[in-house]
Amino acid sequence: KTYQHYGLLMFEFIANHKSKITDDIFKIDNNSKEILNEQDGLIFMTAHLGNWEMVLPIISKYKKLTGIVRTQKNSGADKFFHECRQHNDDIILLSKKGSKREMLLNLKKGHVLGLASDQNAHNRGTQTSFFGKKASFPKGAGHFNFLTNLKIIFGFCILKDDYSYDFKLEYLQLDKHYEKKEELISEINKLYVKKLENQIE
Repeated sequence: KTYQHYGLLMFEFIANHKSKITDDIFKIDNNSKEILNEQDGLIFMTAHLGNWEMVLPIISKYKKLTGIVRTQKNSGADKFFHECRQHNDDIILLSKKGSKREMLLNLKKGHVLGLASDQNAHNRGTQTSFFGKKASFPKGAGHFNFLTNLKIIFGFCILKDDYSYDFKLEYLQLDKHYEKKEELISEINKLYVKKLENQIE
């Protein structure tokens, strides 16, 4: 079933950038639409779960999106991935090693800043318990929240039995204000990881 699932996602990824993502392909609730209708920028945390590539065209139907992506070592592969992800002019793709200033400026312009926040950050991340084991999660979402005080949202695009996608967004709610950047980042990652665990379960 795992091979079937990712085989389907692979072919969809290749085909979708040349086809229109219509409303019958995905389902999004009213609360998620209201979130995306906000004028201010949003910091979006997601994971490599379900069909994460479908997130780009869905969000861009409602709000401009700046997606942070990993640059492939092979230049041909990097160009191919970039073309597959560039569905329309409302999607901007920036390398994770690229200009943090540009990411910040786009946030202030009202974009959604999309971050795949489940990758191993090694010694650059925060150590967070993930299903009872320590794992290193990226600091990006907390870093931009500390600089801008903009809202953090999280969500996943999950394949349903009828081959449509269920896409749902929620706010990541902090229970207090954090003066220290590292404390804020650590708390944001703990909250996000708990939401990720719940989705996986």
